Amino acid sequence: MTDNEFKRAKRASLKRLGLCMWCGKEDAYTMSGRSMCADCCEKMKESHEKFYSNPENAEKKRQHARDVRRKRKEEGRCVACGVKLPENYSYTRCNKCLAKERGYDRKGKRNTDIRGTLVCFQCAKNPPMEGK
Repeated sequence: MTDNEFKRAKRASLKRLGLCMWCGKEDAYTMSGRSMCADCCEKMKESHEKFYSNPENAEKKRQHARDVRRKRKEEGRCVACGVKLPENYSYTRCNKCLAKERGYDRKGKRNTDIRGTLVCFQCAKNPPMEGK
């Protein structure tokens, strides 16, 4: 298990227990179901503001995201989440990420286009079939 995998598993277990996934000490559920305590949220906010106030850092972050997407595309993975795509798959995103991108609601019941009208989940153009 790599260091990143270990950290990811540790944060997930802390989150399941309702503890702050960064410090592991305070109850995060008192923060309306969030995954971090108030102190860690504040520290994270200050850190992000400091980092992104420098335009050079913001550009580095954008460039890194571009590089990650390019590398995933070359490897045949979803450019959004990194899951392995089937061979001869015609899209660069997996079905889950395509659904999110197209406005598919999280409960999986409907898909809406930009105008807010219901459309087919597969093609995102035609209205859904009756009863579907």
